[in-house]
Amino acid sequence: MSGGSETNATGHHGVKAADTPVAGAATATLVRERLEWGDALKGIGIIAAVAGHTWWRGTLKHVIYSFHMPLFFMLSGAVSRYVPQRQLLPRLLRTLGLPFLSFSILLLGADFLIEGLRGIRPIFPTVEAGLLNILFSTETLRGPFAILWFAPCLFFARLAWNALLAQHWDVRAPSMLVAMGVIALIAEAADLWGVSSPLGLLPVPIAVVLLWAGACWKEWQSGMLMKAVLLALALVTLLWAPPVNLRSGALGWPVVSVAGAIAIVYWLGLLARQLPERLVLALSWIGRRSLVIMFAHTAILHYLTPYLPDGMRFILALAGSLLVEGIARLNKSGRLFLLGERI
Repeated sequence: MSGGSETNATGHHGVKAADTPVAGAATATLVRERLEWGDALKGIGIIAAVAGHTWWRGTLKHVIYSFHMPLFFMLSGAVSRYVPQRQLLPRLLRTLGLPFLSFSILLLGADFLIEGLRGIRPIFPTVEAGLLNILFSTETLRGPFAILWFAPCLFFARLAWNALLAQHWDVRAPSMLVAMGVIALIAEAADLWGVSSPLGLLPVPIAVVLLWAGACWKEWQSGMLMKAVLLALALVTLLWAPPVNLRSGALGWPVVSVAGAIAIVYWLGLLARQLPERLVLALSWIGRRSLVIMFAHTAILHYLTPYLPDGMRFILALAGSLLVEGIARLNKSGRLFLLGERI
């Protein structure tokens, strides 16, 4: 994920235009390879997310929470390019907004149905109350709804990041560094004094910083000293520092926990390159389905909790989410409303 990209004439980052057919083929291969590794890392991240929501106490949770959600924002930043807002907004509304609203309604309906069959009171007394909580008290959501903060947070963070890219700054330019410093201070203020997080707005500032880190990540040409520093940061975060909790905008130790999360993701990228090709292909297949898994797995885990051991719930949550994704692909409405795909 690092290196290999060039800065074009407008200051945005992209793959350098090929001068010959041979160079063009090599560039296309490089782009495909990067996408494959990015999808494989998404696969690792979403499997970690399912595991973290299954075994939600102890050392394993600490390790997973140290990096799993920052990973998704960094990967998004690594592939983001400037797009005019009039083009980006409808695209994000389709790819993030529609699935968010569709799964919100489906999960509300499922909760009333399943808890009614079990003779248990649903989480929300009415559908209206549920929608109001999802939209305006997103930080309080739990059970099958706990992950719903992610899509709107990424939606607003992408819009903010795109507005910064519209200034035609290089991601490592002094002006961009100053902007990231200001946004990081806003993120710390949100951590200290933020209370409510409608539509996942509270973690948006730190999400923008992570998008920027992802944009820088693909260009890092790290020497041994930088790798050693990043390894030390990763180990400190894994062993001692409290992990970030992006849902509530909690950043752990100031600077250290976020920097440590970035360092862990960087090292995951290096280690993932050593995996066998077949495993990379399998992980990338799962990674391309990560958004649906994100929405669906918490519900499966929640409703199976009283009946099955953790290991079985983990397997069924992952497999069941993939089944939901497969069913959604069977018709145009499913692909549009649940997958956010253009039809």
